[in-house]
Parts: sequence; structure tokens; C-alpha cells
Amino acid sequence: MARRPGAYTTRSPRTSTHVCSQCLQRQVDPATGRETLVFSCYNQDQPLDCVDFKFLAARLRQNSAAEKLTSLWLDHLFERREVQLV
Repeated sequence: MARRPGAYTTRSPRTSTHVCSQCLQRQVDPATGRETLVFSCYNQDQPLDCVDFKFLAARLRQNSAAEKLTSLWLDHLFERREVQLV
């Protein structure tokens, strides 16, 4: 997996490959208050009463900003013809 500038990477709990951590999701057990972090790309079926939706919204906003900056940078490179279209 190619590493993007500024991207935080860590080891995936299930593989020996690196992941970008954009899918990192906080869960809070409503009974105990215990906090855990899961990779939602590997654990897509999460119990709704444990998902921290404020954390999720913040993460999605952060990911959106990074995607918009990447898009603007690529547009700039394409306009200057520094990247070849294939």
C-alpha cells in the first residue's frame, strides 16, 4: 500500500500489512463505559449502541478535508501537465 504524505499508518490487527487508519472507529460499551478502537474497514458490522457517532462525524469530516485537498492538488498537477493522464 502506498503511503500518502501526512497519513498516519499502523499495523492492521489481522494482517501484517499497513493500513491508513482512516477507518479507525471508537466504540463505547454503554454498560461499562469501556472505550475500544476498531478498524471499521475490517469490522463493518458494529453494534449501533456502541458506535461513538460524534467521533465518527469528526473522522468523516477530517477524511473529507484530506480528499478535497488531494483532489485540488491533482487538478493543479494535471493543469501544469506534471502528471500524465492515462
